[in-house]
Amino acid sequence: MSVITGKEAMFVNVKITQDELDLINRSPTLVDPLLKYNNDVLKEAVHPIQVSAGESGMIWDAKIKTIQFGRYDNKAYDQLESRVFVGVLSHEIGHYINDAHDRDINRQYGAKMREDFDLAAVIGVNKEREAAYNNWLVAREIFQNNGQQIVVRGDRADYVGALEYIYPHACTLGNRLSARTGQGRDS
Repeated sequence: MSVITGKEAMFVNVKITQDELDLINRSPTLVDPLLKYNNDVLKEAVHPIQVSAGESGMIWDAKIKTIQFGRYDNKAYDQLESRVFVGVLSHEIGHYINDAHDRDINRQYGAKMREDFDLAAVIGVNKEREAAYNNWLVAREIFQNNGQQIVVRGDRADYVGALEYIYPHACTLGNRLSARTGQGRDS
């Protein structure tokens, strides 16, 4: 299995800790798209991960093709616990790996979404579902490979069953989108 070292071009603006690397490398589901992202950085198809300390949130910015680390829970990326950082990273890389599909949906339904707010909402939620599902898969894989439980975006510390809650609801939302558009992610 390939590993992430923290010295990849995608991390030129980001310092990755050994604890974060240990968690990342317990999940091939996270390592593979990170290596693809790094390859795309080298090809200049996407930009290295950026740090925007004045911004709020950590996002995949599809317009400028980069993952941006702003403040999360009022903390800079390098102040987050490793399990939180890796959880957020796995969510955002989920947006990146689904970007082409999401752009296709936007092209196909862009005009309809401006008039049909329900459709726009369902498509928007589907984009989050894809990323949350990736985050959930990575979390399970890390945990099963003797790692600690990473954060799943959308979970809460007081909601012990978050993993069991997110996946079925994500599938339900995906099924609604498929029924509405006639397309599923695999179609």
